[in-house]
Amino acid sequence: MVAMDAATGAEKWTWTEDGPGYASPIIVEIAGKRQVVTQSQKYIVGIWADNGSLLWKIPFETEYVQNIVTPVVYNDTLIFSGINKGVFAVRVGWKENKWATETIWHNKEVGMYMNSPVLTGNLLFGMSHKNKGQFFCLDLANGGKTLWTGDPRQGENAAMLVAGNTLFALTNDAELIVTSTATKGATLIKKYKVADSPTWAHPAIVGKRILVKDETSLALLSLE
Repeated sequence: MVAMDAATGAEKWTWTEDGPGYASPIIVEIAGKRQVVTQSQKYIVGIWADNGSLLWKIPFETEYVQNIVTPVVYNDTLIFSGINKGVFAVRVGWKENKWATETIWHNKEVGMYMNSPVLTGNLLFGMSHKNKGQFFCLDLANGGKTLWTGDPRQGENAAMLVAGNTLFALTNDAELIVTSTATKGATLIKKYKVADSPTWAHPAIVGKRILVKDETSLALLSLE
C-alpha cells in the first residue's frame, strides 16, 4: 500500500507487511484517527493515514487468495464479506490503550465474491456468489437480517450503483438491471443489453446518463 502527495506525486509512506488484495481502500475516522481500511491478502487492516503505521488487523483469508470486497461504513461499524465468508459487521475502537475489534453480527445466508455492495439508509444491497449469482438485501438496523434474495443464476458478478430510490446493477455479461430499493423484494423496473462483450468495469452515472465500458469500447447511454 502506497500513499502519495496528490499535488506532487511524491511518496509519503508505504505499508508492506502483507501483499495487496483486490478490494479498494476506504478512508474512515475512528477514535480520532483517519484510517485506510481495506482487505490485504491475508487480513482486514486499518492503517493510520498520517504515516502508514498499522493500527489493527483481522485475519481474513479466502479461497484463491482473492480478498476483493470493498468495505462499507455503516454508523459505527464496518461491513465486510468474502467468498464463503458471509457478510459481517465489525466495530473498531480504542480500549484500554489499544485498538480492539469486535464482530457485532454475521449473516451466513449470503456472501460476496467479486461484488462490492451498496448502502442506502439501513439497507445493504449486493450480489451473493451463492446459487450462481443472486441479488440480496440486508437490514443493517436489524443485525444484518436478510430481507430478500432474488432469483438464482444471475451471473458471476454485478457492479452496483444506487441513485435515489433506484438501483443499477451491471452484470459481467453486459446486462444493466434497474430495480427499486424496495424492502420487500427485487422489483424489476427495466433490463437492458448494453454491450456485445463482457462488462467487468464499474459503470458511472453522469447526470441522467451512464457510462459503460466493455472489452473494447466505452459507451454513454441515456437514462431518460
